[in-house]
Amino acid sequence: MRVWSCDPVGVSAWSVTSRRVYHSGQVLLSILERFIVIGTVSILAALALRFLSRREPNVFAAATIIGASFLVLSYFDDRVRGWLKLHAENKTGAAVAELHRAADSESDLEPLTKRFEQALRSFADCSGVEILKFDRHQYSGTSVAIPSATLHESGFFSDGWVSTASFGRTPARSGRTQLHEILVQGKFAVLVCPQWTMREPSLIVAFAERESELPFTDPEIRLMRQLVNVADSLYIRARLALQAQQAEHLAAIGRLGLTILHELRNPMSTLKSFSQLLPEKIDDKVFLAEFAEIIPQEAERVETLAQQLLDLSRPRKYNLQRTDRSINCQKVSQPRAQRQFARLAGPSRAALDVCDTCM
Repeated sequence: MRVWSCDPVGVSAWSVTSRRVYHSGQVLLSILERFIVIGTVSILAALALRFLSRREPNVFAAATIIGASFLVLSYFDDRVRGWLKLHAENKTGAAVAELHRAADSESDLEPLTKRFEQALRSFADCSGVEILKFDRHQYSGTSVAIPSATLHESGFFSDGWVSTASFGRTPARSGRTQLHEILVQGKFAVLVCPQWTMREPSLIVAFAERESELPFTDPEIRLMRQLVNVADSLYIRARLALQAQQAEHLAAIGRLGLTILHELRNPMSTLKSFSQLLPEKIDDKVFLAEFAEIIPQEAERVETLAQQLLDLSRPRKYNLQRTDRSINCQKVSQPRAQRQFARLAGPSRAALDVCDTCM
């Protein structure tokens, strides 16, 4: 059921079909586009048939003209619709590019989430965007948390989205009332999940209300789902990369820990030996002098090894930047080539040095 509401200006800017909202200007533009394309192609086909009937009537030629008219109609309809959607496609492409730039430049998940929120807020042109990440049995963000059971009961994952404007036009279901209260309290207009159906999504995105208080249209929500799908895949990739870095980091700590344990045995043995000999040689000035010299050195050595282990165990922040691989390969290969040249030229250089000495 489609409802058109009136206002002092005339026809309202919105048309409602059950839970979906469409901009009436877009609907009228689409209808006008169809009338123009169909009318133009029909006139051309009628002129061609009239010209053919005057010359030599032919059923096969008439059928060919009619079939070609349908092909031309389909072609121009797709092209004109593409021109009408060009602005939305360019805006979506720019948002996708911004999401990829954020994923390439940020390795930490928290700054990456902030960059994603900025890109999505710029695309939706709303007052705020909040990404809710899956944490045990709920999706939590900075200001709101939604239980996963509530989302399943409300049918959110099967529908892919829900808006505050659609709650009053859909039949009541368990969980929808609680979800509606959460969105209203957080001042969110739309809640969108990625286009995944086989697993629990890693994040969902809540879009705040517009300053104009106009609802999001169904085409806009579909584009928002595409962007959320891109953000979800990039977030999963960043999380897996971070987990791989942490696993490699822990493996390096384990290897270094074994090395440090072996290194600690020497100073600890020295400290143990001196501590055992100290009661017997407490009056030996030579022993005390050696004790005062060696013990601080060994203690400093132990402290240095412990500090190395602590430095390695601290989390590191990686500053990822785009670079030219050819330049990096040249920097790496140049010292190696110089070492190989020095090794190959070593005997000849030694012979030249001997000759210079003899002369």
